[in-house]
Amino acid sequence: MVVSSQGASEIYLNGELIYKFGKVSPDFDLEQTRILSYRPFSLKLGGEVLQELAVRYSFNKKNLYLNVGDVNCCMTLELKEHNKAITDYIRYDAFNSNILSIELTFYLPLGLLLLFFIFLIVFKKNICT
Repeated sequence: MVVSSQGASEIYLNGELIYKFGKVSPDFDLEQTRILSYRPFSLKLGGEVLQELAVRYSFNKKNLYLNVGDVNCCMTLELKEHNKAITDYIRYDAFNSNILSIELTFYLPLGLLLLFFIFLIVFKKNICT
């Protein structure tokens, strides 16, 4: 199963707690939220013919980590094949790593250039006085 969540959640299979992310509570002060993006987790079904998957979820908008426009969905749970879930997660993680690398190669030289100009202004100011 692949979980994407922004909030606190508990996942139950046949009445037993199998995963817990954060602390679910209707009270804002007691709620502890977590953020997960396309994380694969194992889901081993029981021997019964009928399986019951239940999710207990809480989310208070004051606990919003990322405000990405008008997002209506705060949690998705997908059932996928094991290999497909892992390859999708690796692809997602590689894409995010590439984006972070691009940002670093762009902003690091700009930061160093800004630092150079600040030192230049301070040095010039010290020479003039």
